Amino acid sequence: ANALFKEIRAPTKEVKENERRMPPTVTAQDLWDFDGSALHTAEAWTGASGDVQALVFPNTDVKYINDINTISDAMGPRLFLLVNP
Repeated sequence: ANALFKEIRAPTKEVKENERRMPPTVTAQDLWDFDGSALHTAEAWTGASGDVQALVFPNTDVKYINDINTISDAMGPRLFLLVNP
Protein backbone atom coordinates (compact mmCIF):
# COMPACT_ATOMS: atom_id res chain seq x y z
CA ALA A 1 0.00 0.00 0.00
CA ASN A 2 2.85 2.39 0.76
CA ALA A 3 4.28 2.12 -2.76
CA LEU A 4 0.88 2.88 -4.27
CA PHE A 5 0.33 5.82 -1.96
CA LYS A 6 3.65 7.37 -3.00
CA GLU A 7 2.13 7.73 -6.50
CA ILE A 8 -1.14 9.39 -5.43
CA ARG A 9 -1.68 13.07 -6.20
CA ALA A 10 -5.16 14.42 -5.42
CA PRO A 11 -4.98 18.17 -4.74
CA THR A 12 -8.28 19.90 -4.01
CA LYS A 13 -6.89 23.32 -4.94
CA GLU A 14 -4.81 24.69 -7.78
CA VAL A 15 -1.15 23.81 -7.39
CA LYS A 16 1.78 24.35 -9.71
CA GLU A 17 2.75 21.38 -11.86
CA ASN A 18 6.25 21.12 -10.37
CA GLU A 19 4.79 21.08 -6.83
CA ARG A 20 2.42 18.28 -7.79
CA ARG A 21 5.36 16.06 -8.75
CA MET A 22 6.80 15.97 -5.24
CA PRO A 23 6.09 12.65 -3.49
CA PRO A 24 3.87 12.64 -0.41
CA THR A 25 4.94 11.50 3.05
CA VAL A 26 3.29 8.12 3.57
CA THR A 27 2.42 6.62 6.96
CA ALA A 28 0.40 3.63 8.14
CA GLN A 29 -1.31 3.27 11.50
CA ASP A 30 -2.63 -0.13 12.62
CA LEU A 31 -6.13 0.05 14.04
CA TRP A 32 -6.28 -3.47 15.44
CA ASP A 33 -3.11 -5.56 15.20
CA PHE A 34 -4.91 -8.90 14.83
CA ASP A 35 -7.01 -8.29 11.70
CA GLY A 36 -4.87 -6.26 9.29
CA SER A 37 -6.94 -3.09 9.63
CA ALA A 38 -5.01 0.13 9.13
CA LEU A 39 -5.30 3.78 8.22
CA HIS A 40 -2.87 4.77 5.46
CA THR A 41 -2.13 8.45 4.98
CA ALA A 42 -0.39 10.29 2.15
CA GLU A 43 0.50 13.80 3.31
CA ALA A 44 0.91 15.98 0.24
CA TRP A 45 3.97 18.14 -0.21
CA THR A 46 1.62 20.95 -1.28
CA GLY A 47 -0.27 20.97 2.03
CA ALA A 48 -3.27 19.41 3.70
CA SER A 49 -5.63 20.10 0.78
CA GLY A 50 -3.86 17.35 -1.16
CA ASP A 51 -3.77 14.75 1.62
CA VAL A 52 -5.28 11.32 0.96
CA GLN A 53 -6.33 8.62 3.41
CA ALA A 54 -7.32 4.99 2.93
CA LEU A 55 -8.96 2.79 5.52
CA VAL A 56 -8.22 -0.93 5.12
CA PHE A 57 -10.83 -2.92 7.01
CA PRO A 58 -11.72 -6.64 6.89
CA ASN A 59 -15.41 -6.49 7.80
CA THR A 60 -18.32 -4.21 8.63
CA ASP A 61 -17.90 -4.27 12.40
CA VAL A 62 -19.54 -1.27 14.11
CA LYS A 63 -16.07 0.02 15.03
CA TYR A 64 -15.16 0.37 11.34
CA ILE A 65 -18.47 2.00 10.43
CA ASN A 66 -17.87 4.59 13.15
CA ASP A 67 -14.26 5.06 11.98
CA ILE A 68 -15.47 5.59 8.40
CA ASN A 69 -17.90 8.31 9.50
CA THR A 70 -15.32 10.07 11.69
CA ILE A 71 -12.56 10.01 9.07
CA SER A 72 -14.91 11.02 6.25
CA ASP A 73 -16.10 14.04 8.24
CA ALA A 74 -12.50 15.05 9.01
CA MET A 75 -11.37 14.66 5.39
CA GLY A 76 -14.13 16.85 3.95
CA PRO A 77 -13.60 17.22 0.17
CA ARG A 78 -10.25 15.40 0.19
CA LEU A 79 -9.89 11.87 -1.19
CA PHE A 80 -10.77 9.10 1.29
CA LEU A 81 -10.56 5.51 0.05
CA LEU A 82 -12.22 2.46 1.56
CA VAL A 83 -10.37 -0.81 0.99
CA ASN A 84 -12.05 -4.09 1.90
CA PRO A 85 -9.80 -6.91 0.67
